[in-house]
Amino acid sequence: MKRQVLTAIAILVVSFAFAQPVTSPRILPPSGITIDTLLKPIVFFDYSKKATTEFLPEWKEGVVYAGKATYEVTVKNLQVDASGNAARQWMAKVPGMTIWESDGSGLNTSISSRGWSPNRSWDLNVRMDGMDIASDPMGYPEAYYAPPTEFISGIQLIKGAGALAYGTQFGGYLNYSTVEPSNQKCNYQGTYTIGSFNTQSMFHGISGTQKKWKYGVWLQQREGDGWRENSTYKTQNALVKFGRKLSNGFAVDFLYNKHLSTAQQPGGLTDAQWQLNDQVSNRSRNWFNLDWQVAGIHLVQKKASHYWSNKLSVMRGERNSVGFTKSIDVEDIQNPITGFANRQLDLDLYNNLTFESRYSHFLKNGITFSGGLRGFKGYTDRLQQGDGSNGSDADFNLIDDGMFGRDLNFSSSNVAAFSELILQWGDLKFIPGVRYEYMENTVEGKYSATYEVSRQQKNRNVLLYGAAVEYHLNQDNEVVLNYNKSFRPALFSELTPAATTDVIDPNLKDAQGYNLDAFVRGKVWKNRLHYQLGGYYTLYANKIGNYSLNSVRYVTNIGDALSKGVEALLDYRVGLPNKHWSLNVWAALSVMEVKYTSWNDPSISDVSKNRSGNFVEYAPSYIHRAGINGSFKKASIQMTSNWVSSLYTDALNTINSDTKATNGKLPAYQLIDVSLKYNFNKFVQAQINVNNITNEKYATRRSGGYPGPGLLPGNPRSITFSLYLNL
Repeated sequence: MKRQVLTAIAILVVSFAFAQPVTSPRILPPSGITIDTLLKPIVFFDYSKKATTEFLPEWKEGVVYAGKATYEVTVKNLQVDASGNAARQWMAKVPGMTIWESDGSGLNTSISSRGWSPNRSWDLNVRMDGMDIASDPMGYPEAYYAPPTEFISGIQLIKGAGALAYGTQFGGYLNYSTVEPSNQKCNYQGTYTIGSFNTQSMFHGISGTQKKWKYGVWLQQREGDGWRENSTYKTQNALVKFGRKLSNGFAVDFLYNKHLSTAQQPGGLTDAQWQLNDQVSNRSRNWFNLDWQVAGIHLVQKKASHYWSNKLSVMRGERNSVGFTKSIDVEDIQNPITGFANRQLDLDLYNNLTFESRYSHFLKNGITFSGGLRGFKGYTDRLQQGDGSNGSDADFNLIDDGMFGRDLNFSSSNVAAFSELILQWGDLKFIPGVRYEYMENTVEGKYSATYEVSRQQKNRNVLLYGAAVEYHLNQDNEVVLNYNKSFRPALFSELTPAATTDVIDPNLKDAQGYNLDAFVRGKVWKNRLHYQLGGYYTLYANKIGNYSLNSVRYVTNIGDALSKGVEALLDYRVGLPNKHWSLNVWAALSVMEVKYTSWNDPSISDVSKNRSGNFVEYAPSYIHRAGINGSFKKASIQMTSNWVSSLYTDALNTINSDTKATNGKLPAYQLIDVSLKYNFNKFVQAQINVNNITNEKYATRRSGGYPGPGLLPGNPRSITFSLYLNL
């Protein structure tokens, strides 16, 4: 607490100093250098004059977005709590987004759309600056890493119909665009944050442009005690960019991103513990560690008639965990003689290489061509069930040179070719597309001390296709209808038997289906109201599952799921510059029904256990977010409310939880976030955030393993204070 007070005093002194008028000749620039070159002023953002969430243009950087449900969130302009990955604040104006909020550190970003699983965003094709950052999109698509808020300038999202341009996943496509170097010769950006639960965060960035060269280095560090017992964390991030303009419209850019984090996992709770005191923890020795690195080089040519992009990227990641992994009703008790039991150690290592080339050309007669090639090779080394130490610290080493009980090696290969067209006749546009995928997955290694997995290989060819029709009512409003075939590959876990008696269907198919969207969107009332209103229909067929019959566990395509719903976005802005005030009011509303339409399990004799007709797990019936932002002169105040309905956490739609708390219905909740921003002068801003101001007790997730097991509660009320510098 003492350190927090001293830090707060220092911040106030610094902000006061910057708020004083500049009169001393000692800080004047040297001869020949202007203020505009050295000091880049902060532009106070007025919500009434520019949207923070807009629809993507019909074509951008070689990708066709016409005829799709798309959103572009300008994160750098949002009034959010940058000290955490506040995904619910990022997505405040995007309807139908489910967000897991089970990690007080904010390091775990788990997002989904239209009722599919939010687990590490694995039902979305997740990228950063167009490069893969998931573990393995073909076999283990969990996105363990997401850039910190300070590194993100914008988020691009395609709902559902993103498979033709980007490949797998039913949820669509999500891309984090990171900050770009300043157009000034030298620019410094800094953010300093303190807050509840000993949260401390620092961000520094230096970037600039010198003739044909541009450069940037950004560093971020955050640590805190967490709001629950045994939930300390620390994260460090680095982003490096530099590039050069070449001749004939070419430019080359290089990116390197490094993420390192270690977080204590407090584990889950039973429902009774959650109601009594949700801050308690039954696990003091569980830790999670990430080491994520992404490097890429981008060669691009931009001309009036065409756009040609070539990206080569490398991703290397480590996911490490150590802890006491038994169910939450088993206590982790210290033996007075032998001490604590040894913890289980699990390590994953990922190495991926991706090349993607995109080419777009503007032809005559209103025709735009876009297409490209993609190649991917990924390796995953999975080491599990190792004997970790019996201590309590973040020790990710085997004891006594021991061995891992499980040692599996996976690989994925992927080659894809894709193309889309925009064909225009007056106010009508037709957008057809096709994508061909060749995939190969292999697995081999040791599953247990007595079970060796001989090399197995699965190859398949997948053809995806789709089309959209877009009719322009006028310059600002349009009606869209699209159809898009989608698929999700069988994952590593679905290709690996859990025991020697397991049988994996040799004819196991990838999950396949389609997305259908129909909506109207645009701007009315002198562009003050941005809106979108429509419905969708998504079939998730050949869902992979398992059933047991005669003591044998069968892994096969077990059923189909269907998601259908209505989504609406209303974003109204009004302002009077001569009166120095503005107002922005918005609502992102969605109502959905996500159910299993079939469940082919011949072992079910009890009708009550048949999943057909049940709700899909973690699929709420409604998600409503609404907010208001008002500004007057240099101050801006914002309030955002989130309403999420109750949901089931398993396919059997269990209502009451048992002692393990891994299944059971979660209640509906409402969260309200409030923030106040003030612009001292053109170089300094300050912001106070109060998240969950009503201190609502809620939960979005249950877990059978890490980071549980058990019920994982959401964050209580928290307050942060941030100081922003831009010099």
